[in-house]
Amino acid sequence: MNLAERTFDGCRIYAAARDIPGSSGFHGAVVVMAGWSGARARTEVFRDECLEDGRVWLDAQGALAFALEVGQAAILAQRI
Repeated sequence: MNLAERTFDGCRIYAAARDIPGSSGFHGAVVVMAGWSGARARTEVFRDECLEDGRVWLDAQGALAFALEVGQAAILAQRI
């Protein structure tokens, strides 16, 4: 499993590229936590453990990049 993190607009985005057993491909996953900075409690605001309905990426970097983009889009979509 390959992991990446990014802070965006006060939230923390956690991305993963998970190996597919018996394959050379990867699935992407993302979790977004709000309240990353300051004394507030952290709260999960978005999760998708099987991006694009199980799309297979040929390399981990592609899956990670997409997962980080999805996390950032989720943060932007939840703005009021």
